[in-house]
Amino acid sequence: MKIRLILLALSVTGALAEESAPFAIHAARVGDAPIVTEDMLAGPDGESINGPTLIRVPDWVKNPLGRYYLYFAHHAGKYLRLAYFSFVGHRPERILATRVDLKGPPAAWRARGVVEVLKPERDWEGARYPLAYSNGGISRTRVNELRDPGVFREGGAAWLLYATAGEHGLGLARLDYPETLP
Repeated sequence: MKIRLILLALSVTGALAEESAPFAIHAARVGDAPIVTEDMLAGPDGESINGPTLIRVPDWVKNPLGRYYLYFAHHAGKYLRLAYFSFVGHRPERILATRVDLKGPPAAWRARGVVEVLKPERDWEGARYPLAYSNGGISRTRVNELRDPGVFREGGAAWLLYATAGEHGLGLARLDYPETLP
């Protein structure tokens, strides 16, 4: 039986928020600042930073720029960027998780239980901005929201990448959760 952990970024309605959590996930932020910020990009390119995807560079790549490649995008599709580095670690709208049993046809798949993984708690994540319902699409101003989660796994470690303050930076957190979900 295949079971997948699915991370969601969304505004939680009252009914969903009252549901009891079937398991716990702890996300420990890495550092005290975003790993990518709007001031790292020239001009208006920094107005929207989202959709992070982190990969370990395969061994078959000759002359890699770093050990890890972080791809991220502009919400309106203006660019796809690459950041690279060789070291990871030690240094509202929120991220939720649910469990989905993937046996049977996709039409039969159902999410079971929702737990909060991460919400804005730091200024750079948007915590100082008022709570408001999120709007779909690009976030042109800083808001109290975490968006666009992505998970990277290597060895026994799992890392959560996410857009901060709407889409004005990217954050990184190490994930710890049970190996077997209920």
